[in-house]
Amino acid sequence: MHHALNQLSEVDPAWVRQWVPREWYDRYGLRAERGRLPKETRKREALALQIGADGYQLLEWVWGDERAPSLRILPALEGLRQIWIQHYYRCTVPGLEDLRWRTTDERPPAAVLMQSPYDLEARYSTKGGTHWVGYKIHLTETCDAGQPDLITQILTTPATTPDCVMGPVIQDDLAQRDLLPGTHLLDSGYVGADLLVTAQTQHQIDVVGPPYGSYSRQRLEGHGYDLQAFVIDWEAEHCAALKGSAV
Repeated sequence: MHHALNQLSEVDPAWVRQWVPREWYDRYGLRAERGRLPKETRKREALALQIGADGYQLLEWVWGDERAPSLRILPALEGLRQIWIQHYYRCTVPGLEDLRWRTTDERPPAAVLMQSPYDLEARYSTKGGTHWVGYKIHLTETCDAGQPDLITQILTTPATTPDCVMGPVIQDDLAQRDLLPGTHLLDSGYVGADLLVTAQTQHQIDVVGPPYGSYSRQRLEGHGYDLQAFVIDWEAEHCAALKGSAV
């Protein structure tokens, strides 16, 4: 709301003075992170519903005013419309009108859920103890002994894109620019069975890196067989459990 009202004020301040009520200046004058939310859950929920109702009211005013067609194409208003759909359930059937905050299960997955009105492509992600809204960057650089380290590639993806799907993409891009290494050193998040195969068959390079760790329930609880309890016997072409593994 803060972003949408600011953009409206820049484009047509007279329209804002005519339509926007005085209490909105107090409610949306500051960005949300600079204000203080009510401590009580009930009051926070009431505020969320009030904001939702105000947002839909603003959209109705803009779309209902035939004298302001240029306002309907403002990026901030389109962002408001999309974000409100993701976060609010609204029924406008006469006699069944309803507006409520969507539960977590009702919202889109993280890869689709918008997180910022200032950048609709930014996504929320977490890795280890790091949490952020934005993007993820993948860097490739040389590491030859006796030579300077040079960055040969930078790829940017949504924050929710897993590292495990980026290995083939990185190598294909390097191949197109004739920058493939003879040996590709990678973090564990990038190393997967598919990449080990395609790196050899398509690019004739070796992938070196620790395999992705096991996050199975068995390993986390310390019971049963986890990934590390098995070893591949390449000659016999079968997988066997190591002696002493817990059951």
